[in-house]
Amino acid sequence: MFLTLVFLFFSIIGIGASFPIAQSHHISYFTIFTDYFSFLTFCGVTTGFLLLLFRFIFSRKFNPNWKIFTVPKYEIKFYEKIKVKKWHNIIPDLGGLVGFKKNLNEKPVKNAEFYYRFLYENVNAEALHGFSIIFSPIFFVFLNPSFYSTIGICCLLIVVIGNLMPVIIQRYNRPRLQRLYNKLAEKEKHNSDV
Repeated sequence: MFLTLVFLFFSIIGIGASFPIAQSHHISYFTIFTDYFSFLTFCGVTTGFLLLLFRFIFSRKFNPNWKIFTVPKYEIKFYEKIKVKKWHNIIPDLGGLVGFKKNLNEKPVKNAEFYYRFLYENVNAEALHGFSIIFSPIFFVFLNPSFYSTIGICCLLIVVIGNLMPVIIQRYNRPRLQRLYNKLAEKEKHNSDV
């Protein structure tokens, strides 16, 4: 709900602020809406492409303990200072869209394989959201230059806010998930050796 409100707030501001600019530059109001909807299309296509790309990259011999996935302690302390635990629930969990429901509140037995998949999805989500932020300025190519300061800035804010919060949540959760995975993997290995 929170991200929907952010999206609506910045959309209304961006589109509303564009009307006077369109009028003063003799640009049709239709151009405002086509530019805005080109942003939505660009975001959808980019996200879909990145999702497929990262699923392909990370499916190749994924190792949750690779150093590249390690989150330093100072970063975790920063996330604790900005109180991630208090606001992380306002961000929707879309893991079910890729076939992975966490159901952490239920009591089914969790094993190393579950946490391996959880880490895999965690890394994919972080990469997807992070690169969505990085590629978002490309949107300006599709935008009428008159709307850079209205639609452009508002759309960039939507992308940054909408993707930065999930990146923070993924990075905050990863060390705990890695510990649980390593503990259960070691336990399962020990039980199979006995």
